[in-house]
Amino acid sequence: MKKKSAISQQQAAYLRKERGKTAFTVLMQLFILVVFFLVWELLASNEIIDSFIFSSPSKMWASFRALSESGELWRHATATLAETVVGFLSATAIGLVIAVILWLIEPLRRILEPYIVVLNALPKIALGPIIIIWVGAGKGAIIVMAILISVTIWAGLISQDETLTREKTFTDVNVNISGTDTMKRNGYIVVSDLSDSLGGVTAVAAVPQMQYERAEASAYNIRVDLSRISGTGEQDLKLQSSTSSIYGRVSSISPESVKVQVEDFIYRYRIPVSVTVTGEVPTGWYMSTPSVDPPLVAVSGPRSLVNSISRARVFLNTSEMEWTEGTTALTGE
Repeated sequence: MKKKSAISQQQAAYLRKERGKTAFTVLMQLFILVVFFLVWELLASNEIIDSFIFSSPSKMWASFRALSESGELWRHATATLAETVVGFLSATAIGLVIAVILWLIEPLRRILEPYIVVLNALPKIALGPIIIIWVGAGKGAIIVMAILISVTIWAGLISQDETLTREKTFTDVNVNISGTDTMKRNGYIVVSDLSDSLGGVTAVAAVPQMQYERAEASAYNIRVDLSRISGTGEQDLKLQSSTSSIYGRVSSISPESVKVQVEDFIYRYRIPVSVTVTGEVPTGWYMSTPSVDPPLVAVSGPRSLVNSISRARVFLNTSEMEWTEGTTALTGE
């Protein structure tokens, strides 16, 4: 039985086309390189360009063979490699120390930031003549140049890298309370004192180093969400936070959660309202028995409290009234 091909004819044709494109690209790149060297050689051999200044491929190849056969090429290559390694390792160590110092000391980083920016923008090779004057034209100049380039790059990149963060601790954090209306719609209410439970909260945030000094606890919206309550009795609510695109995220909150007492949130209707009169009626005035409108009200709240209510009372203090003739309507809350 003939085995079925894993790919369709259309896929095979597409892959052949892509391989052809790749082969054509490589061939054209090699062709351009060969033409470049041929044109260069022709221009130099016909003295159209000065071979002393621009050299030529044939002279370069002859020099390469001569240096290789004499051993000079490998000796110089080894010396250059050694100088590069020494300069790189020294610069890495020095640059890392400087970068960490700038990272830890924010005021120092802000002071030196414009100078680091200028050094990063400055062509390092332009300092070559100055370095040769300072330390001479030997190995020392090469190593110093490598150190200068690497230190500047390391210090600039690490001290200004937004991906590097520092821990910042916030104490006595103001915790927001959300989800109150949703909690009541779900039939629950918190009866314990939340302000006592939410006192003394501490948060630790991983703040991008560039924003360290400006970061405030309010940027992370540390909160307790009452809409997550799903039953009565003692409930354990986890403190939550939001991640800021500018100021990073909170890594830890202490305490991680708070305990609250929860009861059913209920309504009772047709609670009668009575009036209690205090004070004395001034001489020469008469006051009829007060009446209330509406005579019945609805109350809501924790089940234990609402069930204990038998009536609502209105207190009328006659000494605080402004006495006028006729019917007086008094409003209250």
